Amino acid sequence: MARRDEQALSFHCLRHTAISLMKEAGIPEPVVMTIAGHSSKEESVRNTRFGNEAMQKAADALPDLTEVFRMKHDDTAPAK
Repeated sequence: MARRDEQALSFHCLRHTAISLMKEAGIPEPVVMTIAGHSSKEESVRNTRFGNEAMQKAADALPDLTEVFRMKHDDTAPAK
């Protein structure tokens, strides 16, 4: 069996990219699923690849956990 060229673009690769770009652009999940022909959300999730920018955006959306911890354990904070 011939070995697949790791650098070659394929329809499958381009399809994954298109699905990921649509999701990153905020296109509603049902629309992406219809365009891609997915019958379940699980199938759609398996075919999504997230880039570094999306991962950084998700990390940036988290609160400063050191501040949350400090506020939770600050003895001067009013009792709940």
